[in-house]
Amino acid sequence: MQVNSNYQHNGNTFTGFKFNPASKERFLNILENINDPSISNKCRRIISSQKDNPVEIKIDTFDYVFGHEADGLEAYINGKFSHDSTGINSFGFVLAPRATIDEGYSIVRFLKKAADGAEKVLNDLMEKRIASKESDTFMENKQVIDQINEYI
Repeated sequence: MQVNSNYQHNGNTFTGFKFNPASKERFLNILENINDPSISNKCRRIISSQKDNPVEIKIDTFDYVFGHEADGLEAYINGKFSHDSTGINSFGFVLAPRATIDEGYSIVRFLKKAADGAEKVLNDLMEKRIASKESDTFMENKQVIDQINEYI
């Protein structure tokens, strides 16, 4: 079922996560600096979990916030800003608990939050299509009922 009209299959396995070159480099540098195979594996699993999700998660670099260097990543789900990986809130204050948590936990949490957000968007879109009777299942069922109707 194609939910997002911007979904392009291109003959490849679709991946919900889209990293531009700068964000990909920053992400890989974070994993190299953490140097923990279990963290890298968790990140791989989260990214892989979205391989069939037509909701795009665009990961971008987050360089500055309120004029200060942030050196982080930010996530956009279907083009809308979702969250970033820094410990800075929308008022420019560093959130102490997030700032003191190790970087490995933070990057896993960042990806998990993006994946959860994309799945919520997909579920909401599917519910709307089902409610408006546009789902593939509804259309398929209607065709079968029409065929039955021809016989009775």
